[in-house]
Amino acid sequence: MGLVMAKIDDVNKLPKWFREDKGRYSWLRDCSLSHLAGQWTIRVAAFQDLEEGKKNSEHLQHIYDNYGAFEDDDYFPPYKGDVIWPLVSSDILLHAREISTLNPDPFDEDNVAIYQPREGSIIINIALADLTDTEVISQIQLLLDHVRPKLNIHGRNNVKEKDVTPHKHKAKKKKNMAPQIHKLRTGGIFECMDLFLWAEANGHEIKGDTFAVAVQPNRFDNKTISAQLAYAKEMVTERFTDLLELEIGKQNINS
Repeated sequence: MGLVMAKIDDVNKLPKWFREDKGRYSWLRDCSLSHLAGQWTIRVAAFQDLEEGKKNSEHLQHIYDNYGAFEDDDYFPPYKGDVIWPLVSSDILLHAREISTLNPDPFDEDNVAIYQPREGSIIINIALADLTDTEVISQIQLLLDHVRPKLNIHGRNNVKEKDVTPHKHKAKKKKNMAPQIHKLRTGGIFECMDLFLWAEANGHEIKGDTFAVAVQPNRFDNKTISAQLAYAKEMVTERFTDLLELEIGKQNINS
């Protein structure tokens, strides 16, 4: 028998942390993009927590306590390129969660497979303090000579011409993130996602009209709030946070 969710049809039944703090999302409009992306990453992690049955995670508590109101520009590194970047704590946390689902005992002596967070990519450790730039490049080349054939992953310049189909030569179109970033700041996306996460964690279902009044009463109705929540769910992915981080890197390079 499926879980019966309690329906909420009154904004007064919503959590106090949402109802009583009228300015809890005021930071969205003026915060840095890195802070915005960092806070959205917390929502992504909380969403994944709920999918794994974790209903009292630190990510959810972070949302309830409104830590987003406090700016922290160090949440993401100052540089994140298109293909190479330093991992931050949120990256490591998400990868650790994925590894635990792939292998419950990652320290098993038989577990020697190279972890690929995405097809065609690996994570490496570089001892910057122990090596010169020339030595780092040399060591990476030795690693590539070993890893590429082992994983059967060829870079663009390593693929024989006969193995490349014409469509692979086409440059990928750069994604314009401005509309999505604007929606994150002003479209009630954070409000929708936070209420949705709270409801899911506590076995509630918020009726559309109540949802609309709670988020932005003069802007949304039952139909439009449903569309906005659906849009928010499309954005609560690691892929979307990666795009945000790339945008941060691009802005830093151009600044």
